[in-house]
Amino acid sequence: MYSYPEIRQRWEERFDFIQVDEVQDTHLSEYEIVRYLASRTGNIAMIGDLDQTIYEWRGSEPDKFISEFKQEFQPQEYSLTWNYRATQILLNAASGFADSFEQRYTKITPAPNCDVGELIPVYAATNELDEAKWIATQIQKLANNDPNFLYNRIAILTRNHKRIEIITKALEKFTIPCVTVEQHQFFMRQEVKDALAYLRLILNPFDTGSMRRMLLRPNRRIGAVTIENVIQEGEVCGFKLTDMASTQTFIDGDPFNDLLIAYNSGKIVVFDVETTGFSVSKDEVIEIAASKLVNGKLEAEFHAYIVNTVPVGDSEQIHGYSDKFLSANGRNPIDVFQDFLGFIEDAFLVGHNLGFDIKMIKAHAQKLGLSTPKFQWADTWDLAKRFIESDSYSLENLANKLNLNQLPTHCAIDDTRTTVELLAILALQHLLC
Repeated sequence: MYSYPEIRQRWEERFDFIQVDEVQDTHLSEYEIVRYLASRTGNIAMIGDLDQTIYEWRGSEPDKFISEFKQEFQPQEYSLTWNYRATQILLNAASGFADSFEQRYTKITPAPNCDVGELIPVYAATNELDEAKWIATQIQKLANNDPNFLYNRIAILTRNHKRIEIITKALEKFTIPCVTVEQHQFFMRQEVKDALAYLRLILNPFDTGSMRRMLLRPNRRIGAVTIENVIQEGEVCGFKLTDMASTQTFIDGDPFNDLLIAYNSGKIVVFDVETTGFSVSKDEVIEIAASKLVNGKLEAEFHAYIVNTVPVGDSEQIHGYSDKFLSANGRNPIDVFQDFLGFIEDAFLVGHNLGFDIKMIKAHAQKLGLSTPKFQWADTWDLAKRFIESDSYSLENLANKLNLNQLPTHCAIDDTRTTVELLAILALQHLLC
């Protein structure tokens, strides 16, 4: 922070209020960062329970943390006295256990409206098999033959791994579903992580982390230093590590070649959609807007609202379109999609965070029984990250930062026109240089 005053000032001005939760698990060096961020306003809240400190082995120093915080900010202290999270019996038992600590910081006090709760049973099993059977029968009693019983609300803590195997077999005999820690750790295996890296890159061609992992594992005689050199040298010209996985880079020698050709002497369609939500499988497109550029010049626009069958719900707060509005102003979805696909033809597509829009277009079209071609596209969000230094790459922030004439409003037609202007700046000032 001392070495980079401009960066420090930028982040200080970004936050007016800061809250740090679970401060008992915080290292003193982490406090140093938070202290700088809050130095401008002094609006900072620390919340935690020092009796729950369990990470001292990795450097948690809550006493030093709180001591410095009190000296530097002179905070007001409030005690959250009442505990509403469990029954009185469980809370009193937890408090009794905490009394064994060498030093107590807080007090566990059940809220007046907490249920008394059931007594905590203690079962002295004759052997490990008896113990496992008893656990299984207790879970059966809780489930009480309810087919909708949430077994994932139950956890069994064991003293060692051997007990896990015995208890698991008992649960299987009682047809009780269970997942062990080892099964979860399946996804922590190196070979599984390696395979997932390939899948992630297929789904997200901009995933640099997955690309780096693929280059390093298995050993391809490409070292980490070489990879970092490619990343650092590429930043100067907007080249990313993931561009090396693109066939276009090897064919044309330039990851932006197709976009540049389309912008200078071809067709580009910039488009945006509004939807009823973010689920590709469940939600629907309710507005499509597009601008067609021929040789870099605006030739035509497309805009349509779509009658929805999925309620807009909370998404209305974003785009402002109600179910009533769409019913009155929307067109038949098949007609809109056919017209839109005819409008874009074989044009190169561009949009801001376009990957989501394309997924929604494909999914909705498929539901309507329409086929979509293999789109060739570029994302102005990705392009802006390559060439423009900014705290945020939202369309609104970029429009303000670059003083664009058209501002986004979360209405597809306005956002499309903003993206057209953003694309012109990216193409003329960066891609064509």
